[in-house]
Amino acid sequence: MKTKSSILLLAMLLVGSTAFAQFNIGPKLGVNSSRLSVKDNVSNVSEGSASFGFHAGAFARIDFAKFFLQPELLYTSAGGELEFANGGLGNQIRQYDFNRVDLPVHFGFRFGNVFRLGAAPVFSVLLSDSEQGNTNNQLRLKNSTVGYQVGAGLDLWNLVLDFRYEGNLSGVANEVIGVSTDQRLNQWTFGIGLKVF
Repeated sequence: MKTKSSILLLAMLLVGSTAFAQFNIGPKLGVNSSRLSVKDNVSNVSEGSASFGFHAGAFARIDFAKFFLQPELLYTSAGGELEFANGGLGNQIRQYDFNRVDLPVHFGFRFGNVFRLGAAPVFSVLLSDSEQGNTNNQLRLKNSTVGYQVGAGLDLWNLVLDFRYEGNLSGVANEVIGVSTDQRLNQWTFGIGLKVF
């Protein structure tokens, strides 16, 4: 009897709590600055300059008490440079670009009705990749990767502002120019969403 009463009480609490939760959904877009860096010690390959890209898609938000859950579905264009030592001929810089679908699922804490802190796993699926200035693309990108995001956000009227750092838990490439290595994409992102529902 006690078990049934406990289950009934828990169900009532869950139903009551969802009644006080606030749900929002809307479009989101933003910019990112990303880098490809070499994790393993490869003598002739080094990190180049950061590349700028964008992301666009949609987000959903469930706010409850001091917590929030914010899944997103984003099309992301990103990339980076790698610098290859070419003996006495000087260094060669190559630009790599790729497009992917990202699914971050943020969970965190709300401070009042304005400020947020959160973290998320990010699941990414590669759509396309290219190596500028080289028709034989030798950056062997993986079809899918898993990463993480940490960051802060502001809610101003119907606007959702997010500033985040993203890193990878798995490499985005298996090899570069035939060299077995592990490339990591690290990026800063700034996004703006609009609550429409």
